[in-house]
Amino acid sequence: MLRRTIPMLILAASGILLVVAYFSPFTTSWSETVLDWFNVLAAVAFVLGAGNLLAVNLELVSSRRAGWAYALITLLSFAAMFVFGLFKIGVVPNPDHPNVYFAGDYESSQSAFGWVYEYIFSPLTSTMFALLAFYVASAAFRAFR
Repeated sequence: MLRRTIPMLILAASGILLVVAYFSPFTTSWSETVLDWFNVLAAVAFVLGAGNLLAVNLELVSSRRAGWAYALITLLSFAAMFVFGLFKIGVVPNPDHPNVYFAGDYESSQSAFGWVYEYIFSPLTSTMFALLAFYVASAAFRAFR
């Protein structure tokens, strides 16, 4: 019970603090502190997620079990997006800071990261949601037949 209650209380307190800080000018330092903690926790979550993705898929590829080719595609896609994002391949430098290499915008369609996101990831996401909607509709049809 405490393993679930305490994190929920921390989450609720942080959320209420951020809402109060948005409407009150006296609590801006609190909201900045909470946002800094959020960024730290998000970074840790990304590292843990990447580690889990690598561990699970590397084990599938090395054992050549069913679906190992999909795991290999997942690993190659992860590596490509990691390289595109880390090295900002194709990112136009920020005009305010032309000498700073990492000051450009990821989301521009000229960057490799933005291009892959816009022209590959977004259509695939739409396709997955359409397939999910079709699956739910067909299951509902069979259930109410």
